[in-house]
Amino acid sequence: MVCVFGDSDRPSWNRPLPTCVAPCGGKSTGSTGAVLSPGFPGNYSGAQHCAFSVGVPHGFVIFAEFSFFQTAHKDFLYIYDGPSQRAPLLGSLSGSLREKVLPLTSSHQMTLVFSPSKDSSAKGFHLVYKAVPKSSASECTPITAPRHGQKIGSGLAVGTTLGFQCDPGYKLKGAKSVRCITMANALARWNDSMPSCSVPCGGNLTDMSGTILSPGFPGSYANNLSCVWRITLPEGDGVQLQVLKFATEHTWDTLHVYDGQDEHALRLGSFSGTSVPTFVNSSSNELYIHFISDVSMGTGGFHLKYTAVGLSSCSEPNRLSNGIKIGDRYLVNDVVSFECESGFKLQGHAHIMCMPGPIRRWNFPPPICRAMCGGTLTGDAGVILSPDFPGTYPNLIDCFWDIRLSEGRAYELQNCPDPLPFPNGHVLGSGVGVGQSLVFRCQTGFALIGQPVLTCQHGVSRSWDHPFPQCIAPCGGNVTGMKGTVYSPGYPEEYPSFQDCTWLISVPHGHGIHINFTLLHTEPIYDFISIWDGPNQSSHQLGIFSGNSGLDAVSSLTHHVLMRFQSDFSIGGFFALTFFAYQLRKCTQPSPVANADVLLWDNNLKIGDMVTYRCRRGYTLIGSATLTCQLNTWLQMVPTPPTCTASCPSEELRTDSSGIILSPAYPANYPYLQTCSWIVVVEKDHNITFYVESFQSERQYDELEIFDGVNRDHPRLAGLSGDHTAPLSFATHGPEAFVYWKSDHATSKKGFRLHYSAGYCSLPGAPEHGSVLGPPKGSLGSVVRWTCEAGFRLVGKSTATCRSSSLGYLAWDARVPACQAVSCGVPRAPINGGIIMVNRSTEMVIKFTCNPGFRLLKPQQATAFCHRDRRWSHGDSPPICSVISCPDLGSFWLEHGGWRLLNGSGRDVGSCLVFYCLPGYYLSGPRISYCTASGTWSWDEERPKCTVISCNELPSIPNGRKIGTQVTFGATAIFQCDAGFTLVGTQVRECLASGLWSGKGAGCVGA
Repeated sequence: MVCVFGDSDRPSWNRPLPTCVAPCGGKSTGSTGAVLSPGFPGNYSGAQHCAFSVGVPHGFVIFAEFSFFQTAHKDFLYIYDGPSQRAPLLGSLSGSLREKVLPLTSSHQMTLVFSPSKDSSAKGFHLVYKAVPKSSASECTPITAPRHGQKIGSGLAVGTTLGFQCDPGYKLKGAKSVRCITMANALARWNDSMPSCSVPCGGNLTDMSGTILSPGFPGSYANNLSCVWRITLPEGDGVQLQVLKFATEHTWDTLHVYDGQDEHALRLGSFSGTSVPTFVNSSSNELYIHFISDVSMGTGGFHLKYTAVGLSSCSEPNRLSNGIKIGDRYLVNDVVSFECESGFKLQGHAHIMCMPGPIRRWNFPPPICRAMCGGTLTGDAGVILSPDFPGTYPNLIDCFWDIRLSEGRAYELQNCPDPLPFPNGHVLGSGVGVGQSLVFRCQTGFALIGQPVLTCQHGVSRSWDHPFPQCIAPCGGNVTGMKGTVYSPGYPEEYPSFQDCTWLISVPHGHGIHINFTLLHTEPIYDFISIWDGPNQSSHQLGIFSGNSGLDAVSSLTHHVLMRFQSDFSIGGFFALTFFAYQLRKCTQPSPVANADVLLWDNNLKIGDMVTYRCRRGYTLIGSATLTCQLNTWLQMVPTPPTCTASCPSEELRTDSSGIILSPAYPANYPYLQTCSWIVVVEKDHNITFYVESFQSERQYDELEIFDGVNRDHPRLAGLSGDHTAPLSFATHGPEAFVYWKSDHATSKKGFRLHYSAGYCSLPGAPEHGSVLGPPKGSLGSVVRWTCEAGFRLVGKSTATCRSSSLGYLAWDARVPACQAVSCGVPRAPINGGIIMVNRSTEMVIKFTCNPGFRLLKPQQATAFCHRDRRWSHGDSPPICSVISCPDLGSFWLEHGGWRLLNGSGRDVGSCLVFYCLPGYYLSGPRISYCTASGTWSWDEERPKCTVISCNELPSIPNGRKIGTQVTFGATAIFQCDAGFTLVGTQVRECLASGLWSGKGAGCVGA
């Protein structure tokens, strides 16, 4: 910029002030520097793809650390140890981090890639780096703190000692400290390897406070865990457990907490899914925690903290079902009171006190609230419940309730009938008042019959807009998911007669289905279950199960299983089975092929492995010689095995030094009306000798002829017809021969086996994807060798020697081997995902998939290839399956109403919202909405709407007047009488939320 005189004759700069911005990507060189996110220190925004390249002088490596890091949880920064994204991954970071030191690079180059999504924004990151020497005689290589831990101390000089410790909840594996030492005639190095921090599966804890994490935290925990933590504190102290994070697979993965030293103590709770209290308190100085996970997927796990608390208070009393607790102090001598909800009666002590002593206990157990059989009810409002509600009422009861109100009072129904109990299912939502909705869902294995959402209607009577639905075990259906349950029709009751039910169980492609009978009690023989490995009854049958002795397990090789249950007219029974999906990995061996030899590496056929067939001499291969273990519709060897047949060619040319000629269909009888011919040509300085090993034909009419030349115009050496048992031989005068066979329409016999040879071993062929090395015309003792191309392995013998046979002719003692492509093995599947493997010629292809509710973070990483160096193209680093989220509903406004979350987190797949209206309004449009697997809410164009409730119009009264014309919720009608008349009834009536007018009808009577 230059200071110049402008048009106003005043000095000014000739250009505007520049700005410095952090770009999206770039190249940095030099010994020190920094890398910033786009727009830093402002927020980054919008969909971008930023690649940063960092280079320092040769002979140095890069030391880098973040002074600031904050991204959206779905935006990842990937750091690679080299000049491109094909280099090893140093780390992938997301979210908010404190100061983070990266591992040293192995070279002088580093690559960073940042690709935020279009709808995310955050402040980003600030990374600083510098060049450091690889090592020296007086200085060790820089090291970083272990993940989930800290490094204690600094410096790299010889004699320096650095210590390590882990974050709370993690355990150090390896050395607690390392020291930089010198080595004779070598560079300085640390005396031990760097430790790591991991979460232990259980342990004995005696500190006054501590942390308990699920194994693998903050990642997902593993399958089949059984972890036990025992917390023991000094006597006089109790244990308070605080839950900071908790997310396990609902029902299947459970955390049990016991108030004592083992599982025989009082259980304080068993927690699964995401429903867990914030605090759990013991009544003694010991706490026993047991976490169990099943064989299927893990989730985010848990983060717990415990602290010692003085046992100066009693534990909070158990929640009073159908009642309330009064009082929130639980110190010694404090008193807590209990009251029951309307319709229930208190049984037990209404007041309990926290007793003094070495252990805090209440002087009485908390009472219970019970629905009684009959009674006298007073008051302006109340509830009547069946005995023992919400459970089932007893048999043989006769109950009377006497309702006594003040004179002139009536009663008004406030709530719709309670749907509980709801057998074989559960109800989402708890409101049964006017305008409130309930959602009904069934347990696994049951189907919902009826409407899934019911709304309590307004009006004169309280009723739901649809009858209560039912959850029944259906007779057949389509069942999907990674695991599930199938019950007999009508379960848990016995199935009816004459049932014919079909279930199609489907899991994601690339998986098989394991079925286990947990209950089987059917009429033997007559009532049975048939299971097929595929979608129809033409598939392979896995078995037939009947009676009560077949509590077996079966596994399919496809991702479909068809199950059919049939019962007759007589006695019933029941059954229950569970299933889960498992990754398909191995093929079954193909069936043998007649007249063929099989070449395979071993009997354990994994995906990508091959089987090669070689027909025995004299037979022709029809079909594919190589089968590959592939995952198509199911896991199998493809294509189908070939066949080896003795064919009937026309002038088939044979140039090998020895061979066998067979009659058509040998060793079976030859067909009728056949005309076949073969031409045998060997090296010019040799003749051909024929050996007849067996011969049976119809005399005179079916004949084999051998000519001393390439066609029938040459002299005939032999003509064979009829039966010949003694070995015969014929020799040509030159290197050529013509063999001719003809059969008529009459008798058919076994035919012939004819062997021919010359006085040498011709060079055998090379296998596909291989080569052969040896003399073109081998003599006795000559050797040939076979080799395969890179990426292929030789199956069979690698060498063959020219030897003399029992008949005196020369032949190789080994057949041509096979060169089979080498599999890269089964790679790791993504977390919350799976793999589908197929085979394309010699290159195996993987397709990565994500489980329902997840999708690939980078769709371009959906496939990987097995290269000939036996390495996967993706470096065995599976892509990331990120959680699918629906749009935030924070901006959605329902006038005169709102929405509440029934289950889920609010945006994750499967989250369910129910809409409601304020008193005085009713709902139209969709009542619930689900977050679908596509990341959208389940409603269509129609949106929920709250409309004001109206009352019927009140008529005018004779000899008076009505003031007010509105009839909507909250409106009032005022009645007045003419002079000389007196008003009876209610003067001011209001339109209520129920759609009814308050008060009684008015009228005017003469004074």
